[in-house]
Amino acid sequence: MAKEFELDMSAFIKAMEQLPEKVGQGAQAGLEKIKDDWVKEAQHVAPEDSGNLHDLITGEVRGQGANGFIEIDGNADTMKGGDSFNYAYYIHEQNAGGKSLRTDKNPNAIKKFLDKPAEDNLDKWQGWMEDEVKKALGEWSE
Repeated sequence: MAKEFELDMSAFIKAMEQLPEKVGQGAQAGLEKIKDDWVKEAQHVAPEDSGNLHDLITGEVRGQGANGFIEIDGNADTMKGGDSFNYAYYIHEQNAGGKSLRTDKNPNAIKKFLDKPAEDNLDKWQGWMEDEVKKALGEWSE
């Protein structure tokens, strides 16, 4: 004799409907955390003369959730010969004209002050992103 039964799938269906939103919230939290660390790491290795470049390194999360991305900016202008000169671009993108960096004020200074921290921290940041998404998913991530 066959038995009939019904499953209440309402909790599962509700959780599945909330899944994209929860993943997006976790991704957004991860991006914010990574952005803050990237700015801090870039400031740590930015060449320092007046401190202007260090202070002008900023980050912003653009987009939302899983479609978001981080934009780090390190523009620093000065006047040279009556013209505006972006020395952050000169150092980072033009290899400081092949010149050496002064390291008396920051012994950690490197030319690729935006790129190198990203390369060095990629695995750590990937872990942070995964952790934030899992945290947002709660019991569904176990």
